[in-house]
Amino acid sequence: MKRVTFTKQGFADLLQEKNKLNIIRVATIKDLQKAREMGDLSENGFYKATKSRLGQIDHRLFEIDLLIKRAEIVETTSADEISVGNSVELKLNDQIIKYSIVGDIEANIAENKISSRSPLGAVLMGKKAGDIVEVKLPHHTASYKILAVK
Repeated sequence: MKRVTFTKQGFADLLQEKNKLNIIRVATIKDLQKAREMGDLSENGFYKATKSRLGQIDHRLFEIDLLIKRAEIVETTSADEISVGNSVELKLNDQIIKYSIVGDIEANIAENKISSRSPLGAVLMGKKAGDIVEVKLPHHTASYKILAVK
């Protein structure tokens, strides 16, 4: 069974999502019971929408349970070499960029969280402050200088 890498925070967030969904699921089941009491289910839009919502919740809970079973929580061992759980400060041309290196499931570029398996994340793994890494992009190669590892 393939392991799924998580930071401590990412795994805690996953457990929190599961708890929230379980609470929402209970309320959705009550709504479904109310919808059934309305009578004819064939033309009951509330029933159909609620049943669909329950299916979505159950599907996500199933996915979360699989992730929990396959989870490998990685603890950052050093601020010297980049690994999952570290934050990095990079310089690209004249621009300073900060990223957190996370597991695949936690990646969210809008929050500056990149996967350790992404093109940039993969070349950063094991590197240190002061190193220069290159990432091959479709039309050019980007050169990043690692300013800090936290």
